[in-house]
Amino acid sequence: MIFLGKALLKGLRTKADLLLQEAPEKFGTDFEKNKRALTELGIPFAKINRNLIAGYMARKLEQKKD
Repeated sequence: MIFLGKALLKGLRTKADLLLQEAPEKFGTDFEKNKRALTELGIPFAKINRNLIAGYMARKLEQKKD
């Protein structure tokens, strides 16, 4: 499963948006912080999905900030 650019599966995007709505204080524009926060929440994501969601959240919050 290789993604080019900013493409992300709709299911992962939906889960990321739900997590941002439920716990916005846990996530920020830092990819590493988002990865740790996802791991701490205990949601069983595969490693690649966790990284994709963390990156999506970081990009989305960075866009909101500008």
